[in-house]
Parts: sequence; C-alpha cells; structure tokens
Amino acid sequence: MRKNKILIPFLFLVLALSPGLKAQIDTVFWFASPWVTPDHADNKPMAFRISSFGQLTTVRIQQPASTYDTTFTIAANSLFSKFLTHLHNAGRVETKPNNTVKNTGFKITSDFPITVVYDFLSSGNNPETYCLTGQNGMGTEFVTPFQNKWASQVFTVGNDNNNDGWDDSDRNHDGIVEQPYQQINIVATAPNTTVWITPKCPVKGGHPAGVTYSVTLNEGQTFTVENAAQNTNTAGRSLSGTIVVSDKDISITVSDDSVNPAPAGCYDLMGEQIVPTDVIGKEYIMNKGNVYRPTGTPSVNVRDYLFVVATENFTTVTLNDGTTTTTILLNQGETYNQDMTQPLMHVIADKNIYLIH
Repeated sequence: MRKNKILIPFLFLVLALSPGLKAQIDTVFWFASPWVTPDHADNKPMAFRISSFGQLTTVRIQQPASTYDTTFTIAANSLFSKFLTHLHNAGRVETKPNNTVKNTGFKITSDFPITVVYDFLSSGNNPETYCLTGQNGMGTEFVTPFQNKWASQVFTVGNDNNNDGWDDSDRNHDGIVEQPYQQINIVATAPNTTVWITPKCPVKGGHPAGVTYSVTLNEGQTFTVENAAQNTNTAGRSLSGTIVVSDKDISITVSDDSVNPAPAGCYDLMGEQIVPTDVIGKEYIMNKGNVYRPTGTPSVNVRDYLFVVATENFTTVTLNDGTTTTTILLNQGETYNQDMTQPLMHVIADKNIYLIH
C-alpha cells in the first residue's frame, strides 16, 4: 500500500467551519461517517464534496458491505457535490448504534487524483467538514486524539418553554432527546479484519478504561466506539489516547459532538479523519487564530488551545511560542493541553505525536 509521508502533518479541529481545510489528494478513500445528535440541529443535508484537477475524472462511490454503488464523471478543475440525504433517511450513512457492527462504510475511487471531504451541513448550527485522508489515512495503528478541555453540551430534558407541546431539547420532534458524545468510527478496508481497541475511558457497551476488546469486520463494515460520559473535561473521561490496532488496514474518523467552551461561547461539532501513527510526525508549527479573549473577560474560556497526544512511552515534547519554552514527558496515550497567547507555536518531539489545534 502506498503512503506519502507528510512533512508537517497536523490534525486541525475547529469550533466553526473553516474554508481553509484541505483533504489529501488521492484515488482511493475509505470513510466511516460519525453519528451526530439530531437534537442540536437536524442531520441533513450531508454530502461528499469532490474536487477534480486537470482531467475529466470518473468517480465511484460505493458501500462494499451494502448495496449502494454509483459512478459518475466530474469535469476537469471542478467541484462536485454528491448529496447523501436519501441514504441518511434510510439509516445508511451514520455509523450507529455504537458497539455494533454496521455496513455503512464508504469507498470512493477515481481514475485520476481527487480530493474528498464529507460535509456535515445540518439544518443550521453544528456543521463540520471531515477531510478524507486517502491512503495516508489507512493503517494498522492509531492513538486517537481528542480535546480534553471542554465537555459536551448536556441538553436539558423536560422543558417546554414555548408551549408548543414538544420538549425544548427535542429539536427534531421525534419524542427522544439524544445527547452528544465523543466517538471513534472505524471502517475496514479488507475482509476478516480484526480490530483491537483499548479505550482511555469507559465506553458504551460496558467496556472499562484500559481493558482491550476486539471486533471482527469485513470489507466496508464499520464500528463505533462511543464515550460513556459527556464531562470530557474531567480526568479519565475523554477518549483521547484510545489505542486502536488491527491486523489489516482500517481508516478512522474521530468526532466530538457539541463541544461546549463554557462559561462562554458556542457549543459545536468538531472532528476529522485521522492518519495512523506511522504517518504523523514529530514537528508542528501553529498559527494562533482570532478566538482568544484575555483573562478576565466573559469569554475567558474561548481561546486557542493545542492538545498533544503521545503514541509511545517516554516521549519528550518541547513547546516554544517565542516567549516561553515548556518541556514535558508523555507516555503512550497521554494528552497535554496548553493555550496559545502568542502568534506562533513551535512543537517538536523525539517520537511521533498527534496534535490538535
């Protein structure tokens, strides 16, 4: 399998949709779509955004473990949107319920290189764009990176303040209030793939932290690991640092639903398709965004943070923002977070690390 080493790879998760996000250029992509609560904003439309380059390009989207299979052409140097609303309505897009083998995995192939993103648009709030990483995203070892600074929003149940006969938190009026959670979505790229999962925190299905369990998937089958708690800002309650290994190539999506930077700011979805540990790197440079608020203002908790996740024991990480240098030692699966107050941050480690900004 081909893999292109990335010079400065990074996982960039944001609280708002960013037009600057870019996907990997490739001809093969695998993807497991996350489940997102429909009680923040309704879960449609959803779409794959596919960009071509200098040639007329034939693209095939299929679900190898199911019956969906379509082929179409895209003009040179064009952007094409393939909406998935009909599949979503049939329960064939999102990888749910958790702890259950599903047939929802997507395989996207083309005769010339393309980029692909999965656009979770919603009906208003809570959008996100998941950049597909192609063959760089296929591998056999992952240590999943998540933020551990903020909790997921808890929807209050039992209020009908506008007297419309529906619970205020039941946004899609189906009689059920579904709370948001962190998730790891796994898709197998080959038949008879065994996946071993060592969760960093208790997860749904009765799996405790630190205890490895396994699942067997066929080509195109998917499996979701979902956090059992919403207070992901509490020690031992974040999926960050969960270890996922397999005997054949898999691809993984990480998703963190309705993250709430309380006491101020909007709560929003963030996620990405990650790359395995042999594709990430040791050196990162970050530009600070524009969300930072000085200490003492009502938005004190809304600021740029970075989260470093170690993939090996005894990993030394040095962070320098031009003013202060901090050196830390992390073991496999440990997460370190730090806010950014200077325009740039340089992070360098002696072993491969994941980094969320």
